[in-house]
Amino acid sequence: MGKLKKLTLENLLDRKGKQDKMGLSTLDVASLDSSIEIVKIKTRKVCEIMDKYDVKQGDITSNYDMMCELIYKSVPILQKDDLKSQFNVPTPYEVVGELFSFNEMEKIALHIMELHGLTDENQTPVNDEIKN
Repeated sequence: MGKLKKLTLENLLDRKGKQDKMGLSTLDVASLDSSIEIVKIKTRKVCEIMDKYDVKQGDITSNYDMMCELIYKSVPILQKDDLKSQFNVPTPYEVVGELFSFNEMEKIALHIMELHGLTDENQTPVNDEIKN
């Protein structure tokens, strides 16, 4: 293995610039015949959402609720005020379940977690791999 170079302020600023450019992503959703724009929210916020619903317990309802919130907070168009009123849902997150199938929600949520480096090479959420 070769000798690593010394970390500099320029290296860190360059990395920050590259991460800022990766803050926006799109994902094709066949049922909508469109691609959705996904904004990379703070990784800490994603972790808080995952912890809030305790997804590692395998409860399908918790996973569903976690995906709804994660997708809602990462897809700006879903946050439009008119959308909630048009679908007549009690909470904004429920718009997600009205628009996407469970499989689509899994695909979108996985994409969001990949943006944050929260999946392993086998495409499973990190929480599934932490079990001893």
